[in-house]
Amino acid sequence: MRFRLFLVLFLFLSLNLYSVPQKMLAAAYKNKTIQRPTIVLDAGHGGRDQGAKIKYPYLEEKRLTLSAVLYTKKYLEQLGYKVVLTRAKDYFVPLKKRVSLANSNNAEIFVSIHFNSCPNKIAHGIEVYYFNSQENKIRARNSMNLANCILSDVIKKTQAKSRGVKRGQFCVVRET
Repeated sequence: MRFRLFLVLFLFLSLNLYSVPQKMLAAAYKNKTIQRPTIVLDAGHGGRDQGAKIKYPYLEEKRLTLSAVLYTKKYLEQLGYKVVLTRAKDYFVPLKKRVSLANSNNAEIFVSIHFNSCPNKIAHGIEVYYFNSQENKIRARNSMNLANCILSDVIKKTQAKSRGVKRGQFCVVRET
């Protein structure tokens, strides 16, 4: 059965996500009037955990996520953000270690990138998950807003089908 890849949590974070003109933010950052958030990018899977894969053309999710994270890190650093990666090479990092890394770096933004597959030929598109914290409504609202901004930006740039913003209970987004 032919598999189709679809993207989950792919990040093309650009300054328009914050609804502020890029030149204004760049000038403010240069003058140190604003502090940019620390962003942790998590390349899903790795090492012995291949994630989703397809036979032709042969693709492994762990390689796609790592490429996406390395590209995104370079882009965000050029904009002046501090970016921390959960992994920079093909090795396995346990979920709790990913969480610990994000929390020890006081990350304000945590993004885990995945490329899923599905045997259903009509399932394709991009979806973004966020944790809907019942204890912290501000966090939940900010997470949902960022998820909507990411999805909107990626859909605009890729012309892919939107599968929507969804609530998720994934360890790495729940505990960071």
